[in-house]
Amino acid sequence: MSQDSKNYRGSRDTVRKYIRAGAICEARGSRAQRGSKLDPYKGTLDNFVRDRLTSAPAILSRIRQIGYSGQEAITCDYVKSIKTPALPKAKATLRYESVPGAQAQLDWGDVVVDGRGDGQS
Repeated sequence: MSQDSKNYRGSRDTVRKYIRAGAICEARGSRAQRGSKLDPYKGTLDNFVRDRLTSAPAILSRIRQIGYSGQEAITCDYVKSIKTPALPKAKATLRYESVPGAQAQLDWGDVVVDGRGDGQS
């Protein structure tokens, strides 16, 4: 029954109802793949990304001038898929460790002590 519901692209209850009624029709065939509105413009987008223009809204405004009528989300998803990933940022600090007793570290600063004995820096 489960396989029949997959073949007929319907719920099990619906398929069961038609089997019991003896009115099973042929399963629908696979649908033809349709193209995206973006397909004719993908070469242009590739050129923009190659020239380091990777802002989807900027690309969208440029391809709309040449006739693209699709949405920003489609453009954004395609640009994300083709642009090269950014390199990870280098760490700004370097941790240095030494064995105990081999090194001492001090922080130098100015401390002003007034007559009451409480310090202010």
